[in-house]
Amino acid sequence: MITFSQFLLEGGVAGHMAHPFDLPNANTGKDLINIFNKIVNSLSKKPSVVKIDGVNASIRLITNAEGKKEFAMDRGSNKKEDVEGVTIEKLGSRFPAGHGMLETGKVVLQIFNTALPNIQKELKSLKMWDNDKILFNMEFVKGSTNVIGYTNNFLAIHGLNEIISVKSPVKGSVSRASREIPYDKKALESLIQKVDPIAKKYGFDVEHEFVVKLGSKVNFNDVLNTPFTVNYDTRNIVTEPLNAWLLKAKNPRAEKIKLASGKTISAMSLENYKNVSSGVPMHQYIGDNKDAIEKAISGAVFYYATIVMGDKIKNAATSTLGNVNTQEGIVIRDPSISSNPIKITGNFILGKEQGKFAQAKKAENEEQRQMSNNNYVINPAYGKEGARLTQTPGMSI
Repeated sequence: MITFSQFLLEGGVAGHMAHPFDLPNANTGKDLINIFNKIVNSLSKKPSVVKIDGVNASIRLITNAEGKKEFAMDRGSNKKEDVEGVTIEKLGSRFPAGHGMLETGKVVLQIFNTALPNIQKELKSLKMWDNDKILFNMEFVKGSTNVIGYTNNFLAIHGLNEIISVKSPVKGSVSRASREIPYDKKALESLIQKVDPIAKKYGFDVEHEFVVKLGSKVNFNDVLNTPFTVNYDTRNIVTEPLNAWLLKAKNPRAEKIKLASGKTISAMSLENYKNVSSGVPMHQYIGDNKDAIEKAISGAVFYYATIVMGDKIKNAATSTLGNVNTQEGIVIRDPSISSNPIKITGNFILGKEQGKFAQAKKAENEEQRQMSNNNYVINPAYGKEGARLTQTPGMSI
């Protein structure tokens, strides 16, 4: 049995991808700075890829009740429909009327089922033909699908994931998730080339990954010297450089803090960051609990450092999809930093809450998301700026 701490994921069945502050070796503020420096060093040596702001639309190949192969969606829950695979005929029973996944699922499954007779060779090379636990980790992008708006509609196949069972270290319950696995990159590229003409009939392109490179050197000195203020009370307001706060901060990753209102929140939550960084007095926010105050401050400092250092990297990066500072972020795959992919999002960690999928209901596992204001960035059509990508960084599990 694999435990949750052994891997990190992203979106739908693909789960959650880690921020740098999520890493097990990011225990102090100094650790966090070192991790970001390693990320810069990694990007300067080899390209990475853009993190797309779309809807996870992972699919896998199953054998249906008639004994025939067909593609099916999987949202990663323990629901019978997901375990068996949500075929195009089952979309209506898996998702309620008006749910966004009805359209997404219909388009994706129609495209891949139509292509199925022509991609059997590639599916066998990818080891998907006889293994229904392997899926395409794929995102569906149609205009302003979430926060960021794209000119082109496209499906981005990031790679292959394998479904696994995950045991909660706290409750001991078992859930389904997935982890990245190695795959035949030539076979995937061949598959994409065959599926793309069919997708175009539905108004979509099929892509792999959009390469990211550093266009200039990155030095964090200026952002580490930016002032950060903590309002302990009306008579005790402390402003110090971010670096000074980081040198005394400890990562409160698993810590909860009880607020003066009686509410309990994570010290590493966006809510805590907003309260501390906006100057809410600590005595009003938390009370006289010094330990909780220190945890709240550390959480906010880690959050702020992750934002400003992440933005520094994004502003220095270029990609085949356009300016990286208008994208959700960058995916870092480097085993010397983490055995699993991590993401650099910068200020997007704040803006994403305005997305159409920000208000996910827990029971639906990132589904039933509410619509938001259309305050997204429009990016140039990638088709005019770069050809389909064939180069991808090495994958790690």
